[in-house]
Amino acid sequence: MTKIYQLFLAFIAAAFIITFLSLIGNAGVYLLTCAPKGMDFLAFFTGAYLLFHSSTQLYDLHSQIISQQHILPISKDTHVFLPFINPPFVTIIFAPFIHLGVINAYLSWLIINSLLFTIICFLGYRQISEHKLSIKIIFIICTITFIPILTALLIGQLSILLSLILLLSWIFSKKKWDFGSGLMLSLLLIKPHFFLVPFLAVLVQRRRKLTLGLLSGAAILIALSYALVGPNGIASYIQTLMRTSQNDPIYGVDLMSQHSIQTALLILFHTQSVHLIQLPWILLDLCLILPLLFVWNKQRSPNSVQFSLQWIMLILITLLTSPHTHFHDLSFLIVAAIIVLSLSNKLKKKLRNTLFSLLLLGYAIQLIGYIADVQTHGATQSAWIMGNVVYILIFLSILWKNLGINLKHINHKT
Repeated sequence: MTKIYQLFLAFIAAAFIITFLSLIGNAGVYLLTCAPKGMDFLAFFTGAYLLFHSSTQLYDLHSQIISQQHILPISKDTHVFLPFINPPFVTIIFAPFIHLGVINAYLSWLIINSLLFTIICFLGYRQISEHKLSIKIIFIICTITFIPILTALLIGQLSILLSLILLLSWIFSKKKWDFGSGLMLSLLLIKPHFFLVPFLAVLVQRRRKLTLGLLSGAAILIALSYALVGPNGIASYIQTLMRTSQNDPIYGVDLMSQHSIQTALLILFHTQSVHLIQLPWILLDLCLILPLLFVWNKQRSPNSVQFSLQWIMLILITLLTSPHTHFHDLSFLIVAAIIVLSLSNKLKKKLRNTLFSLLLLGYAIQLIGYIADVQTHGATQSAWIMGNVVYILIFLSILWKNLGINLKHINHKT
């Protein structure tokens, strides 16, 4: 009877997953063929297409426009252009899909993205195995309905892959597989603006294998990029990075829609000029990054609460200080939630309840903010961004206050 019950549950789960993916897939195909403006997958596919046909022109905007119009003719009629602005090695991720056509390639990537997400859920579930069943159920429900995750799936973004990279890096480090943890962190170069803060944190911690893994991985990725596009391609990519730091619509980077401190300052100062808020932005970033480096400078036991709090702070500060934290990049908060839940049994009741409340608040902010943004056609976006920035700052302040204090002393076997 038990086996029949398990088979029944597996059948229900499979039916739910297939229905879920079918709905997202149909919505994604519709957007690609009718309104591709928000479908980031098109930019990734364009980069992979150019790699095969003219790798030296990978960052030439004219070549990208022509290629994209060939890939998806409607982009010409709707005056849509989504540029490829990631490092050259990222094209390899999408290269296997080139001969499938853009629609089949999108559906294939949706399946792969879903598998990556499933791995995150599985690993997260294992990390919270000591919790009650009710907590586990709430975790799974909130994770699979987390709006940034669903958005990343729909538009074919890389945020789920980056979230898995962060989760694996923390797990490897916790298991004292420092070299593997560093290798994982090096993959954040997929989006270089998320690489800098973890890179600095690893350097100040002075853990030899962790640093070696990070530097080795970064060297391999840089060498691979050089082999793909040559010195001129690397120079073009660096120029692209410089240009995307400005609010230039042609690169598809709208600085007013990023969930970061930089955008919060642009909103507060009622300006779209980065130069006007550059000094306060740098100062605020330093006020966050320097304490993080101070915390990471202290090597902690992988079994300690402080060790996990270090990682949560790293994730939150990486999101806040990056100039380009799109809504789908808030998928990283799932990793922070997993780490919080994994250590919550070691915390005092008051702090545990506070962190649980914060996690639910973060879920609610994304859900309400997204619904309001859709219903008002973007009129409430600024309030949503400010809400996220304030939320993460509150989260950080609570972590900082409790790092090393108000914690139960746990005896670990050596």
